Amino acid sequence: MFELRTYCVGFDALALSIHEHLRETWAGLSHRGVIEALILRHKALITPQENELLALSGTAHLMAISGLHVGLICWAIYSFLQKLRKEKYALFVIGIVGFAYIALVGFSPSAQRAYVMVMCALLVITGRVPVNPRAAYCLALALVLLLDPLAPLNPGFWFSFAAVFALLVIYQFNEWLRESGLVTNLLVIQIVLTLSLATTQAHFQVEVSSFSVLASLVAIPWVSCVVLPGSLIAALLSVLPWLGEVSISLFEVLSVVIDVLFEFLALAEVFPLLVPSTESAEAAVFFALVVLATLQGVNRFLFVSVLVFLSLFLLLAKPLVDDSSTPAARFTVHDVGQGLAITMHDGARAWVYDTGPSYERFSAAKNILLPYIRGDDVHGVIISHGDTDHSGRAAWFVGQVQPQVTLLGEPERSRLPLAQSVRDESRMLTAEARRRCIEGQTLSASPNLEIRVLWPINGVAPSSNSNSRSCVVRFTISGIRFLVMGDVEGEAERTFVRHYLSQDKRATRHVTHADNMEAPISALNADILIAGHHGAKAGTSTALLKNVLPQHIVFFSGFANRFGHPSEHVLKRVSRFDVDVWRTATDGGLTFVVTGDGVLNVYSARQQQLPYWIGA
Repeated sequence: MFELRTYCVGFDALALSIHEHLRETWAGLSHRGVIEALILRHKALITPQENELLALSGTAHLMAISGLHVGLICWAIYSFLQKLRKEKYALFVIGIVGFAYIALVGFSPSAQRAYVMVMCALLVITGRVPVNPRAAYCLALALVLLLDPLAPLNPGFWFSFAAVFALLVIYQFNEWLRESGLVTNLLVIQIVLTLSLATTQAHFQVEVSSFSVLASLVAIPWVSCVVLPGSLIAALLSVLPWLGEVSISLFEVLSVVIDVLFEFLALAEVFPLLVPSTESAEAAVFFALVVLATLQGVNRFLFVSVLVFLSLFLLLAKPLVDDSSTPAARFTVHDVGQGLAITMHDGARAWVYDTGPSYERFSAAKNILLPYIRGDDVHGVIISHGDTDHSGRAAWFVGQVQPQVTLLGEPERSRLPLAQSVRDESRMLTAEARRRCIEGQTLSASPNLEIRVLWPINGVAPSSNSNSRSCVVRFTISGIRFLVMGDVEGEAERTFVRHYLSQDKRATRHVTHADNMEAPISALNADILIAGHHGAKAGTSTALLKNVLPQHIVFFSGFANRFGHPSEHVLKRVSRFDVDVWRTATDGGLTFVVTGDGVLNVYSARQQQLPYWIGA
């Protein structure tokens, strides 16, 4: 055991030294992030602009160690051994080289998956196992699932096996292709891969440009046949001391080649975005397979494949909310980790409160909010304050959705444009007020919806604490109230409670001597409370809970976050009240559906969207 551990540590040290050497070699390249992603799988150095173009053109899958890339490398080795008439050693050589390569990149799931599929294909090609390609495909699928039973939860699993399945079906039932030349086969491979990837993207509702089909037809051979082989050759040359300069020159040429590719991919920005749907993807797959079955005759493999393929897709695509009823509105607190992002849908119109966090490699606004609201008319965006866990890429998001209303808790920390129309009771606000949240602003999108700003209080000097300047908003949907506290806590929360309690007392005195009149409902009273500052210790006080009296309380925080949110002190305070507690960290995204007659239903993503093999 000691010797095995020593070998593992030694290999890790070797891999680290290779990584550092290669990074020094391409340190000055303009597209070093792309080259590093192709060779070492690390995508951290890919710039946001490059990521944007790759995502928009639907070619982001190329900037990774994919099955296509590993397959091309192994095919090149096999062809070389064939010319030497040493193909009997192909399984051994490719097995060793492939294993060393996936070990070098850290045994990533995509690399493991590609290695298993290549080795199964070699077993058939070399005749070591007397089975047909269909059996090899099933063997690869079984081995991948054995190594990682949760692999189907990763979209990459479906991209890989869908592409190989499409190629297998095409070549299994078409003798003309099997007898065609290399150029024809490569062209067919590119078209099949492009269509299968586009269909899978549609299933997962990945928004891409209508330019993506042409982009894939050009980018796949460009990267797979030019950039990737060139990068690997340059990396091997860099290890040889007397060829170091040649390696650097080759990397510089490849950087220019990549630059030309990105200039081409930039055309995606002028093409309209496609809004795919899961139903259209499944219909396309079903239609294509039925046509094949009709042309080739009934085949057991094809018939069973249709059933399995569509059944698995349908099982993994259960909707979060039951669409059998027609809700008046839905209020969703998204699971964005340690941050807040809320969407409120009233028919085809949507409102957004906060855009969640944004990191170097992840943006809730881009990866969660925009796909969720695609096709909807976003009437307004409210950004509670300027902290990045609430306003990540807010300016970019507003530019994408073009809302009519934009309200900000801290306009001085934002680059967002001015809103076009916000009403404060019956008068229009000034341009400056249109930017800043102020108590009393009321926004009504329909008779069943009212959105009112409750904090900051007009006339009170703003606090130096960013959290205290959060925009507190109350959404009233068919009589159901949602109170969103942003990050308000501590002294600001106490001032907030005292202010509205004093208003309640004045309103009560006003109706004391009137006949048949009820005291007005407190502005603080709400059915659902979105707790302030992730459930931090200084927030969600007993005074707030006593006056809000919520039926449900939601804590938005990241799973196992380092801040310990929500605080045990807060949870203990909440336990004294008769309230249902929800946490995005453990319950996932939460959707509150309000029907037209004011009935409230709550749906948790972790409970509603678990695959059938995982219990709720």
